[in-house]
Amino acid sequence: MNYSIIKQLLEHLEDYEKLTQNDGGTTMENFVDYLSYSINKPETAVEVTEEELLNVSISQYVAHLYRFARSYTKIALEDSPLTTVDDFLYLGKVMELSHCTKTELIEHNAHEKTSGMEIIKRLLKNGFLAQEDDPNDGRSKRLTITAEGKSEFFAALESMKKSANLVGGPLSMVEKLHLMHLLQKLHTFHKPLFAEKNASLDEMLEQIDLEELAQ
Repeated sequence: MNYSIIKQLLEHLEDYEKLTQNDGGTTMENFVDYLSYSINKPETAVEVTEEELLNVSISQYVAHLYRFARSYTKIALEDSPLTTVDDFLYLGKVMELSHCTKTELIEHNAHEKTSGMEIIKRLLKNGFLAQEDDPNDGRSKRLTITAEGKSEFFAALESMKKSANLVGGPLSMVEKLHLMHLLQKLHTFHKPLFAEKNASLDEMLEQIDLEELAQ
């Protein structure tokens, strides 16, 4: 029997339990994921903690997944007058809400105001959205989706479903539900921080208690 491997395995398990002692996440599947990460984690010349290195890896994988998803949606929309996936998502959100202000639409899609206004301007110019005065606020406009906008949204829908299926990849239904739960948790955490337009990273970190959120 190779006792050296058993000793290494126990050491990894001890480290894993220290990291997860407050979150109730000690399961065989989670430990296997942690073990794979620990064995294959990248070398770094900068002294960082295990958790900091893990956070960097999460950020990298999220960024990569975003790029993969955008490449699939670009293919899905290549025969559509909708320029980007954001055009598609904006139309879908307006249709879901029935009507909304420009600010509400931009916030729903987690965009900077300048970028969001460019998307809205493009959709208005192409006749996919319409705007009218807000009866409750004379300074604001309310957006609705036009018949042409609905037509283009549904024309692109099947191709967008195919691109979404590629993003989900080999994950099982249980894995997708678990990932969705984690992504929703991250979304809830980041959305108010994203609204702090002029806050520094240190100021954002001062507002939160990561240990409490992890429980």
